Amino acid sequence: MSNMQCIRLASRLLIAVSLTASGLFGSTAVNADEQVHAFYVGKLWPGNAEPVTDAVMLVVDGKIRAVGARSTIEVPESAVRHELQDAVVVPGFVIAETSIGIASDDERTLTPEVRAIDGFDLFGDYSRYVAAGVTTVQISPGQARLMPGQGAVVKLAGDDHSRRILRPQESLRLVLSSESASAPRIYEPPVGAVSVDNPLDPTQPQIAQSLSARVAGLRAVFAAARTGESDNSGAFDFDAFRQNVSLGRIRIKARTSAEIRASLMLFAELQKSVDTKLQLILTDSAELDAFLSDAERLKSIGFVLNADVRPGQVLNPALPDEDEQPKKQAWDNAASLFEAGAGESVAVRPASDSDLNDVLFLAGLFTRGGTSQLNVLKMLTANPARILGVDATVGTLTADHDADFVVLSGDPFASGTLVESTWINGERVYHREAAKRATLVQADTIYTTNGSTVSDGGVLVAGSKIQAVGSSVSIPEDVSIRRFPGAVIVPGFVDLGTGLGFGGSVSRVSLGTTLGDRLASDDRTIAFARQGGVTTAVFAGSDSPSPLLAFKLGDTPRLLKEPVAIRFSMPSNLTSGVSGLQRTLASAKAYADAWTKYDAEMVTYQNQLKDYEVALAKYEAEKKAAAEKKAEEEKKAAEEQKAEEAKKAAGNSSGPKDESKPVGEVKTPAPTPAPTEKPVEKPPEKPPETPAEKPAEKPADKPADTKTDGSTLATTGQSEAGKPEAGKPEAEVDPNAPVKPTEPKKPQVVAASEPYRALMAGSIPAVVEARNVNAITAAVKLFREEFRLKMILVGADDAYRVADLLAKHEVSVSVGPTLVSRVENSVVNMPQVMANHQVAFAFQSNATTGVQQLPMAVQYAVFRGLGPADALNGLTESAATLLSLQSSIGSLEPGKDADLVVMSGPPFEPSSEVLAVMIDGEWVYERGAKP
Repeated sequence: MSNMQCIRLASRLLIAVSLTASGLFGSTAVNADEQVHAFYVGKLWPGNAEPVTDAVMLVVDGKIRAVGARSTIEVPESAVRHELQDAVVVPGFVIAETSIGIASDDERTLTPEVRAIDGFDLFGDYSRYVAAGVTTVQISPGQARLMPGQGAVVKLAGDDHSRRILRPQESLRLVLSSESASAPRIYEPPVGAVSVDNPLDPTQPQIAQSLSARVAGLRAVFAAARTGESDNSGAFDFDAFRQNVSLGRIRIKARTSAEIRASLMLFAELQKSVDTKLQLILTDSAELDAFLSDAERLKSIGFVLNADVRPGQVLNPALPDEDEQPKKQAWDNAASLFEAGAGESVAVRPASDSDLNDVLFLAGLFTRGGTSQLNVLKMLTANPARILGVDATVGTLTADHDADFVVLSGDPFASGTLVESTWINGERVYHREAAKRATLVQADTIYTTNGSTVSDGGVLVAGSKIQAVGSSVSIPEDVSIRRFPGAVIVPGFVDLGTGLGFGGSVSRVSLGTTLGDRLASDDRTIAFARQGGVTTAVFAGSDSPSPLLAFKLGDTPRLLKEPVAIRFSMPSNLTSGVSGLQRTLASAKAYADAWTKYDAEMVTYQNQLKDYEVALAKYEAEKKAAAEKKAEEEKKAAEEQKAEEAKKAAGNSSGPKDESKPVGEVKTPAPTPAPTEKPVEKPPEKPPETPAEKPAEKPADKPADTKTDGSTLATTGQSEAGKPEAGKPEAEVDPNAPVKPTEPKKPQVVAASEPYRALMAGSIPAVVEARNVNAITAAVKLFREEFRLKMILVGADDAYRVADLLAKHEVSVSVGPTLVSRVENSVVNMPQVMANHQVAFAFQSNATTGVQQLPMAVQYAVFRGLGPADALNGLTESAATLLSLQSSIGSLEPGKDADLVVMSGPPFEPSSEVLAVMIDGEWVYERGAKP
């Protein structure tokens, strides 16, 4: 056996001994008829020891059979696997005091016979508490009576009710704090008939309000119980009291130092009166300093500390007196108890049951006092289980304990940690789900953009987009957290030249051909290719000129841009071939220029049209207002005329009586004059026009609204507003009407020439294949100097020879498929040469399944001298920029597509592997996952 084998064997033995000593290991022996569930956990906190990484927990029939490091646990082949490698598992939380299920206190202040378990509804809905990881609780019989009764310990979920009730009678509860001083007055009816000798008594107080009176009353009860006396009236159940005391646990609520001192005295007296060894549990104790020196006594007491904080609420605490000592917080008391050696008997509870769903946050506050995460976790798990007497069943994840555990998204008490699921007796009773959850991907290092990194951070993904990147990302409630310990996250890689996308070869592709709607779904070649980390690919045909398209390598390929570039090939005969390319580009430029001119004229036309519509609306409104005003004036004039005529008629009828008329003669009234109306005159007949008077006819080939030189008339009425209506003479056209602008004539669309418009505008590049120096030089002169196009060289074997020329003219290079070659006994590392000459570059595989190997080829270039930062930039941000896709891909920034690669280590390190790939917010590859 080699030395290394000996070391490994010794290491495994030490792990096994350590786990056995802590109660973790257990036996892995399994009967043939037993169903084993194997939980593979990234980090497991057993509750009574430090966490175990890469752990396995075996569960049989709701019980833990074995738990420990994966290397120490033998998992049966028939076991049901549960993959929790990205999660943290802790024991189910145990809360040492609640009032769940208790409606109200009894009106009597001394009720030892009251059992909390009788008021607990096993069919009740406690899902909100289970969702917070709470699996086991103590339920108290009341909160505001001196002796409210007996508590119990129950689980909050599970179909088997017999396994849910852990202790039906857990402790006798006493309340010495001020809450018990407000017991109501009570009426006790007399025995027998009411008479003078047996009158009705008024209600009586049950006990005095002072602490000393409450203590005196309890001492009297203790003394009576000790001597075997009983209350003949039945007001106090001495038998129930003695039975409770015999169970061995006395729970006393005592906040102040005086209440704590009184509790210790009462407990000592009670202990002397019984043979049973009693345990004292003090709850909500806040003033402990005076008792911290008695370490031995402290170790025998269970302390249930009240967090005294309401999460998310702002309260006004009482202002302390100037000479008053500052009040110690609950976490300071916890730290003091741990320092005094009583830490194993300290538990924590929320101030209210309604805060149980925030128990992780509240417990995390206790780290403020200097208490370690492990000890705070004990205060939620192992310690309360021990205080309640159920530590043989719950509280720790150790062999033979109930499989009650909580799956967390991160370490307990860390900001943003969420409960993913809760298990009781090996059954999942809660699982956090949402219709569409955000995803937070966490790793040790994140490469964001321009070589910048974030340590111990995360990438928040919502839908298909990145929402946030950083070391302290705000986490939404419905987030799903994926943690990759020790890993690195980089942007998705881009391959500038592949044969992917169509499930095989593609026949001749001419310019103007649309390929985006032909992308093949569920292509096994794509699924294989993206395993190397490439998330975006460019399909590059071999024709010249031909369109290139960029698309995502998702399960359903998604088109990003078409065309994303136009491919050209420099001819082998440069003398005659270049002139042909020149004519092609000149024709393309003329076509693009015609559309550029039209687009500019359309912008001008649209602006003029908007101005015209505004002016027309104003003109119509003024015209309407003038017409309404004229109509109103005419109406008013007519009314005035009618009134005047009526006045005249009335004057005539009221004149002097004609005495000359004989009596009885009927006088004929004078006729009422008709309204003075303008007589309708017949228009004179228009004399025939003489040749001199006849308007000149317009040329037949000219529109009515243009001059002979083609310019728009500015003042004639030949627009829609000023156009004369049918039957109206030309002279009635309103010269003030606005003139509608003339729409420019649209050029004819040529489908094969359409891609050139984007090329000439500079929104897409020309991808030019030019291999030797002469071809490269001619390409630079033609595409860059003459036509000033964005240009990417491909297949440029001699690019390293003219790197300065490329840098001068800002020509980019797509390197590949060969990145490093040997030329004349010298090694040429093409991307390294480009980087050193400040030439922008990216990579192409010119392959299908070989796309997967492109990152490895880049890794070799890094091994031969290419800088890792330059290499990563060439695979991500530089590639996206060359294709004008940098607004959506190439870096990890908010608003961009959620394309990322998770690696086991720094990119391009020999040992680094791709662990997972995400495209558009969906995981498309995970190492080890079944396809």
